[in-house]
Amino acid sequence: MFSAKLYYLQLNDPAIIKIDPKIITDHEKDILLSDTNSSASLAKTGSINELLSSLDFQIIYFPKDRITNTNIYQNLKKKKQSEILVKEKIPLEYVKEIYVSTAKGLNITDNMKITETDTCKKLRLNF
Repeated sequence: MFSAKLYYLQLNDPAIIKIDPKIITDHEKDILLSDTNSSASLAKTGSINELLSSLDFQIIYFPKDRITNTNIYQNLKKKKQSEILVKEKIPLEYVKEIYVSTAKGLNITDNMKITETDTCKKLRLNF
């Protein structure tokens, strides 16, 4: 759904939040993993011990600029939608950076990095 909204230009100024992956090990008991979009009917969801070894990180982190057609996209789509589910909330110290179209009106803490960019272009695929 998210990709379709981007493709059809129905998404206005999304924010992208970059989270430190250390949250996985630091808060292991509060984390679940999903091997695809967690709301998909065939998704497998479980603890780090149950699912981490089954995730294909070469596919998850396959460079966006190398996804140049729908065939490549369809082959990678489900695995790239793997999710880390955090029980209640992500502590602020794990928020590494926030990408927004405009930072006007944001309350920024001293150690939080805010980057203004075209967030739709940053998320959109090149085909």
